[in-house]
Amino acid sequence: LHCLRQASTLLAYLPKGSEPNLRPLIAACRQRGLAIAYPRCEEEKGVMTFRLIEDEGRELIPGRFGLYEPREDTPLYRPTPHVRDLCILPGLLFDETGGRLGYGGGYYDRFLCDFTGIRVGITYGAMLRREGLPRGRFDLPVHLLITEKGVKTVHAF
Repeated sequence: LHCLRQASTLLAYLPKGSEPNLRPLIAACRQRGLAIAYPRCEEEKGVMTFRLIEDEGRELIPGRFGLYEPREDTPLYRPTPHVRDLCILPGLLFDETGGRLGYGGGYYDRFLCDFTGIRVGITYGAMLRREGLPRGRFDLPVHLLITEKGVKTVHAF
């Protein structure tokens, strides 16, 4: 991806269930020198932060929703001005216009309000809908959709 050359950090997550395996992409980004950050739900505040992780095996612990998340003492991700970092968004479904059906907690929606980087949806082609998914006023579409068939830009960035 061309946009990886401009990024300094990849905001990712460890997939669960039938979600696409992101580990090869994460490893390739780390090898290229990108920092990797994972989400941590701050339940008492109702927000999600991203934390910089160097070793998933040592720094990720079981967390909310059956997901692995960074320990509380890991460094907080802070965006670099004028750098377009990438955030991979989980989703049950995506549509061809970049709409996303999340898991219902609203954590990503709240986080993305202040995120100025590139939003990326990675899914299987079978989970990509032609018809638009319902969108709330705070739902932001992804810029890029990646499936096993390739990469599609759906919104300029």
